[in-house]
Amino acid sequence: MNLKLQASIASAVSLPRTRNSIVPSHLNFASSKPLCNYAAPDKLHPRRNGTSNSRSAHKAPHLQKANNNTSIEPKLKLDQSVHQNQDTPFAASSSNADLMSLCEEGKLNQALELMGHGAVADSSVYLALLKLCEDSGSLESGKRVHEFLKKSSFNGEVEVNNRLIGMYGKCGGMKDARRVFDKMPERNLSSWCLMISGYTVNGRGDDGLLVFQQMKQAGVEPDGETFALVLAACARAEAVEEGFMHFESMKEYGIAPCREHYLEVINILGNAGGEE
Repeated sequence: MNLKLQASIASAVSLPRTRNSIVPSHLNFASSKPLCNYAAPDKLHPRRNGTSNSRSAHKAPHLQKANNNTSIEPKLKLDQSVHQNQDTPFAASSSNADLMSLCEEGKLNQALELMGHGAVADSSVYLALLKLCEDSGSLESGKRVHEFLKKSSFNGEVEVNNRLIGMYGKCGGMKDARRVFDKMPERNLSSWCLMISGYTVNGRGDDGLLVFQQMKQAGVEPDGETFALVLAACARAEAVEEGFMHFESMKEYGIAPCREHYLEVINILGNAGGEE
């Protein structure tokens, strides 16, 4: 590492983290062991360096048991026909309102039970449900939400699919995340970033770097946040030379390195034993 870069890193990491940090709140850059490592390859897998337990591993949330309460509180706003005939479906507007109320109270299992009885969710409820699954680390619940989503009219929405990818990434289901990504009728930059982050969080930095290569081949231009994720993937994969190559390539896009980029460079060097 040249003296100029050493000086830049020392200067950058001594500065306080700015309010406009490029690292979004929904991506976890904490240093720890990965949540899980998957040996089974997916269709994008020419390179893989294994499951090293380096100190830059990006940690997914701790798996927690989802809310085990199974009873639904009697808050349903049923129309008159429902009271007269229990086989009549819930009114869509009332069901959606009750689902959102349950989501706001963090009652994931109750919301899923209500949907199993015919309640109809809109896109905002699906986003809320997936966020609850992501926060709780409940892959099983996330898959249940996904099954309901497949039957809805929101299955092709970019924002919903991005949240679905993020949930699978945080819960350790990268095969499912990849399937969602591949079937998306439309993607945006966040879609690619979530895939890169998901692979890195789950100890598969090499796969994250492959996604970045595909992103560039698709003509999608990276931003500062993307490069922070790419450098994190390099750190996870212990890809030192590739890390410096990507760091230098930021200039081609007019992106000036900030604190997060320099911190990831330090992680890259530390994982490879290159601090000297």
